[in-house]
Amino acid sequence: MMSTAETTRDRVLDSASMVFAEKGYRDATVAEICELADANIASVNYYFRDKKSLYDKVWRHAFEQAIQAYPLDIQANADSPPEDRLRSFISAMVSRLFSEGHPGYFAKLQLREMAEPTSALEDMVREAIIPQRKILLDIVQDLLGERADMTAVNLCVLSVVSQCLFLGFSEPVRERLVKAKVYKEEQEDTVVDHIAGFSLAGIQAVRCRLEEND
Repeated sequence: MMSTAETTRDRVLDSASMVFAEKGYRDATVAEICELADANIASVNYYFRDKKSLYDKVWRHAFEQAIQAYPLDIQANADSPPEDRLRSFISAMVSRLFSEGHPGYFAKLQLREMAEPTSALEDMVREAIIPQRKILLDIVQDLLGERADMTAVNLCVLSVVSQCLFLGFSEPVRERLVKAKVYKEEQEDTVVDHIAGFSLAGIQAVRCRLEEND
């Protein structure tokens, strides 16, 4: 059984995750977080020092929840064909973006950092984004072959990730155009299949061009 201190701290952390994800760092207030957590404002100072330190704790906590719920290699392993590994990567990204619960908070925080960077962005890029990007770089390198230089690899990685991230950025418009803020599981699979198929076709086209130019 958790102690009262642990319960209060966890409530504040969970509430802060929700508020920061929905409003961003600048618009979120400690008062709103504490009201949602049924805790007094002093508890933030006691457990987290200040709003900035709380936010730093929140995005790391959210990232851990995201990778536990939707690991990038959940449907494939290092020995799987790169096509399967690419689909697995895309599936995890899309699931995080569509998740309305705790596993989706990191994706929302990441999108907000891209639009309105805070002092946390440097750490987020170094600790969370770069390691995940390395996984995709290796997949794309395998798909393009040894002839591909890093410019080609990086551009293909950018194309894959951009398709996924656009789902997050476009949510307000998507909701009005197709009346679907949240996709059902079978619709999510359709989105994943499309992005994976589209990406594989594009990467194959790049590979063919590189081989023709040799």
